[in-house]
Amino acid sequence: MTIQFTLSDLSVGWGTDVQLSVKHLTYAGVQTGNKLAITGATGMGKSTLMYTLAGLKSPLSGICRWKLPGSEYNLTPKFKDTSAVKLEYLHKRQFGFMFQNSRMLPLLSIKDSLRYTLRFTGMERSLIDSEVKKVLDQMSINGDLLKNADFYPQQLSGGQQQRAALAHAIIHDPDVLFADEPTASLDEHARAETMKVIDRWLNHRKDKLFIWVTHHEAEYKSNVSLHITVNDTGEKVLNLHRPDHRRVNA
Repeated sequence: MTIQFTLSDLSVGWGTDVQLSVKHLTYAGVQTGNKLAITGATGMGKSTLMYTLAGLKSPLSGICRWKLPGSEYNLTPKFKDTSAVKLEYLHKRQFGFMFQNSRMLPLLSIKDSLRYTLRFTGMERSLIDSEVKKVLDQMSINGDLLKNADFYPQQLSGGQQQRAALAHAIIHDPDVLFADEPTASLDEHARAETMKVIDRWLNHRKDKLFIWVTHHEAEYKSNVSLHITVNDTGEKVLNLHRPDHRRVNA
């Protein structure tokens, strides 16, 4: 089953203030492409939209409907149509999220932090170390995270910390990876390295979907399959673009 989502009559925001409205928007599955960038000016509701897509906040009105392998979710105001158990499963198994200022546990090494996370998934202890090694290898540049697996987060460079945080977000093999400006604090070289390891993960797992908020055009203009621009046109609406910026849906 392919990954799909549909937004219908959706409004999102904080408190009772509507920040963004979406009449109808559909992502039709990974055959359309498995990278979806959300861009736009500061304050337009990009991160709020992504938090709603990720089920980390409920919409003010309307519905965000997900079809994922083995599961379907209807995310409605106050999550009235989704049980707490099902929402927990969504976050622990099917979605991964990297926050804008992601920080790993400072008192655990990179390797032990990933081990700790996997124990909560119920994975057999005998399999945990091999899974940690595989994910660190995927997120490494020239093997750096594998070599530094016993380091603590503060011992890593900024780019390495971001890639370690990405490893933490994908360690449970989610269907959808969300990231809120994962390269915002990095220089151009480190940004390129971070996007490179994400592309590597997607190339190995073509059935996955990556959704992220970014201000950097170079990240999405070259090879992004779909691109949401949040525009300020009175009522805030969405324009969904392909890389050549032709409007394809709204």
